[in-house]
Amino acid sequence: MGSLRKGLEQLKFDSRMTEWNESQGLLTKEEYQKHLDSLPDLSGRVVPLTLEDEANGSDIFDSGMGHTGGHSDGGMDPSTH
Repeated sequence: MGSLRKGLEQLKFDSRMTEWNESQGLLTKEEYQKHLDSLPDLSGRVVPLTLEDEANGSDIFDSGMGHTGGHSDGGMDPSTH
């Protein structure tokens, strides 16, 4: 049981777990805010990312394709690539 407790402790501040941890009384809003405030500011290490449509060299978000890739199921049709 110790390894489960240790694993949960390591995930205490995981963004996917904070809501659950709070609802279970394992984390308070104040404790979470203190953790966020303690994180280093890494904004100076950001690298701009531009996604382009290989076919015409334009930004894919300007072409109307968005995140779906133009395929009805939200993915790319592998037969066309």
